[in-house]
Amino acid sequence: MLTRLRSLNPDLIFSFYYRKILSVPVLETARRGCYNMHGSLLPHYRGRAPVNWALVHGETQTGATLHEMVRKPDAGDIVGQMAVPILPNDTASDVFSKVLVAAELVLCQALPEIVSGTVVARKMDLRSGSYFGGRKPQDGLIDWGTMGARQIHNLVRAVTHPYPGAFMDTPKGRITIWRTLVLDDSPHSSAQPSLLQEGDQLRAIACDGGVLRIVHAELEGRLLDQETFTKIFGSSYPLP
Repeated sequence: MLTRLRSLNPDLIFSFYYRKILSVPVLETARRGCYNMHGSLLPHYRGRAPVNWALVHGETQTGATLHEMVRKPDAGDIVGQMAVPILPNDTASDVFSKVLVAAELVLCQALPEIVSGTVVARKMDLRSGSYFGGRKPQDGLIDWGTMGARQIHNLVRAVTHPYPGAFMDTPKGRITIWRTLVLDDSPHSSAQPSLLQEGDQLRAIACDGGVLRIVHAELEGRLLDQETFTKIFGSSYPLP
């Protein structure tokens, strides 16, 4: 790739959600600089899977940032940035769609200035930001012993389709939870986590006493509705 780039003698290089780190020799082939579009409000959520991590941590906004590329990933001067809101039930797909629109607007605004050489960049203060690595399917494991209702809800919406999903393993097989709604996350004393059927709803009690409605779940890839849950687990199932 390096030989090919040198033969092209590019003025500029742009990277959009490219997962690999470009080497310094590659960056040096562009006479007027290299720019990367990152899916967060840098310097926050530098690194991999920024939208997913923002949801896991319950952020209420994220965005898109266009920045100069340097040796260190997601660390160059910022030339454009736009925030987008994260609503309480937004999934990673929902937020990514918003970030894509923001990225397009940021690029449309910054590109003429980059081409004309009039762009004004600002330093990125890495000390005030954060960095996260890539996520693996096993990171979707729900820890019922430590995670409250809101934390579980945030994990579910961070890793739902098209990602592998939030899950738990039972003697009857793996339950994957694809969508939840928080019914109660007000402070309570500690509680025994459990799944239960209540009326026409499948619910979960978290260790903080918070309550989730499980809107969509599967057991070993098959729909886990109220009828199926009752046949397999009874009216309730205590969680470890």
